[in-house]
Amino acid sequence: MNKSSSMKDLLKLAKQGDDESFFILYNQNQGLVTSLLKKYYCPKNEYEELRSNANFGLIKAIRNYSFDYNVEFSTYAVPTILGEIRKYFKEQSLIKVARSNKERYIKINEANEVLEKKLERSPTLKELSVYLEEDEEDIIDSINANSYISYLDQTYGDDESIAQLDTVADTSFSFTSKVELKLALSKLNKKERLVIELRYFEGLSQVEVGKRLFLNQVSISRLEKEALLKLKKELV
Repeated sequence: MNKSSSMKDLLKLAKQGDDESFFILYNQNQGLVTSLLKKYYCPKNEYEELRSNANFGLIKAIRNYSFDYNVEFSTYAVPTILGEIRKYFKEQSLIKVARSNKERYIKINEANEVLEKKLERSPTLKELSVYLEEDEEDIIDSINANSYISYLDQTYGDDESIAQLDTVADTSFSFTSKVELKLALSKLNKKERLVIELRYFEGLSQVEVGKRLFLNQVSISRLEKEALLKLKKELV
C-alpha cells in the first residue's frame, strides 16, 4: 500500500483486515493523539501510559469507524480517543485525591465550623490559612481536588450528562459539542474552573460557592463572569 493513498482507501483496506493500511492510518493519526493529549496535564512518569490509552482509543476508532456515519474519520476519532483519556484519568491514581489533600480537606471543613461559631460568620480564606497554618494556595488546591472528583463523576460518567453541559451553554453562547466544552474548561485557571464546576455542575448559588471558597459573593460574581467570557471566547 502506497503511503500517499487516500484516507478513504486506507480505511476501506483496514476494515478489510489489511494490517499495513491499519498501521499507516495509526501512524498518520499520531499528530491527532498528541494534540488531544496537550489538553491535559500528566506527570512525565505517567505520560507513556496515558498515551497508550489514547492510542487504544485511536485503534478503537479505526476498527469501529463506518462510512455510514457520513463524517470525516478525525471527527469520529476525537471523542473516541478522548473517551479513553478520560477513562484513564478516572480509573488511575492521577485523579485520586492525594492523602495529604484528603486530610487537609477534612481539616478545612472542621476549621470552617469552628471559625463560623467563633466569628458568627463564614471565615475568609486568609483567616482559615492563619488558623490552619496552611498556605492559601494549598487550601484552594484541596478544595479544588475534592470538588473535581465530584465533577468528573457527573460529567464523565457513562450517561455523559447532557443536561449539565446545556446549563453552561444557556449562559448566552452555544457550543458545537460536549468535547469542545470540556476542552474549553481546561483552559480556565483553578479558581475560575472551580467556580464554574460548583455553579453549573453542582448547582450552587454564588453565595454557596463563596462559602466553599471563602470569598464574598461579589468576588464569586466577578470570577464567574470572567470565566464565562473565557469559555465564550474558546467556543465561538
